[in-house]
This record gives sequence, C-alpha cells and structure tokens, in this order.
Amino acid sequence: MENRLALLSALVLLTCALACQPPSSPASKPEGEPYPIELSFVPEMSSIPELDSWERCDPKDFGDHIEAVKARWKKVGPWVAKHVTPEQARALSRWARKQMDQYTAVSPMDTIEFKPVRHDKQTGRVLLEGTVDTLPVHAPLVTRWLKVFLLYDCGSKTLLRATITIRGERRE
Repeated sequence: MENRLALLSALVLLTCALACQPPSSPASKPEGEPYPIELSFVPEMSSIPELDSWERCDPKDFGDHIEAVKARWKKVGPWVAKHVTPEQARALSRWARKQMDQYTAVSPMDTIEFKPVRHDKQTGRVLLEGTVDTLPVHAPLVTRWLKVFLLYDCGSKTLLRATITIRGERRE
C-alpha cells in the first residue's frame, strides 16, 4: 500500500512538473539569419503563462495598438512563417496524430487577423491571438486550430515573442 501511494505521489508530481513547463525554447537560429523576435513552440493545449494567468481584455481597449502590431507582423511574419512547417505542426500535436498525417501545407501567415485576448497592467503587455489553420480532428465534436500568440509591449510598441501552438475545443 505504501509503495502504491509513493508511486502515485511521484506520478502526480511528475505530471504537474510536465504540465507547468514554460513554452519550449526558441527555434534554433541558423548562422547569419536575422532573429527579430523570440519564437517558441508549445505542444497542443499546454500551458502558455500569459494566456493562463493574465487578465482577459476587451479587444477595443487596445485598438490604437493594432496598427503597430500589423506593421511589425508584416516585417517579422515572413520570418516566423518559414519556421512553421507542416512537420512542426505535426510535432506539436498531442491528439489526432494519425489525422495530422494529412496536414501537408500551412496556410499563408501574412493575412492573419490578430485580436488582443489577455493583458498585464503592470508590465503594459498584451497577448494577441491569431488563427493560422483549422486542423484535422480525431472526433466529430472537436475543432482544432494552429494558433499564433503574439506578445506585444504597449510602451515600446514592439513584438517580443511569437508562440506557435495548437488549441482546440469540444462542442456539445
């Protein structure tokens, strides 16, 4: 009985440690390539600290920053897009792995519409969400999307990070 409890406790601690990990490290930077912002890849439905802990925001509150985000995305978006490959998207998938074999092309990322979803008043930063693609699913009531979350600093009007992940929801 004690061994089972100890094993169960260890399993719970390991599960919590894995679930609470920060986003993966930035994409490896090829020699001589410009590296305009941080780029991270987060496995499907894993924690993104800003998304999980910051306050929800009304997109209208940051309307004056959307043009700055669009202008900066126009510059860094092509760089981000070349790192977001079908292989990378399949690697992020935790569910529907078999169905993801059908995912062979990422939609162009230059037309993504970003909307503010979270903000942190103390730092003056906003997290914006954009949808790249709708992905194959493993169940008829599930919808999955390849998403990009941009971390934007209102004070300096700069993009700090692009986080690529898969998010989904089950409709009943």
